[in-house]
Amino acid sequence: MGNQKIELKEIHKENWKYILFESIDRELYIEIPYSPISFFQASMFIKLTNEEVRQHFEDNTFLIKLSEEISYHFNRYMSRSLSYCDFKLLYTKNS
Repeated sequence: MGNQKIELKEIHKENWKYILFESIDRELYIEIPYSPISFFQASMFIKLTNEEVRQHFEDNTFLIKLSEEISYHFNRYMSRSLSYCDFKLLYTKNS
């Protein structure tokens, strides 16, 4: 992606579950906390697939379910994990 970072704006947050971001191109990204070991918490950042976006708009609980799936089975999603270095995340002031 070079030196140009993709700017993402926080559009929704479920505390302790996920933060949803949107790009200028209207693509959706999600940040999800997970614990690879009991005393350490990390977060994973992924771009939602077209199917996940569709399900999100059809079911307002889909992202909560997805975040729990990723949190508990993070190894299944590691290949989709993106580097924070490539993005400029704009969190809302209440985050």
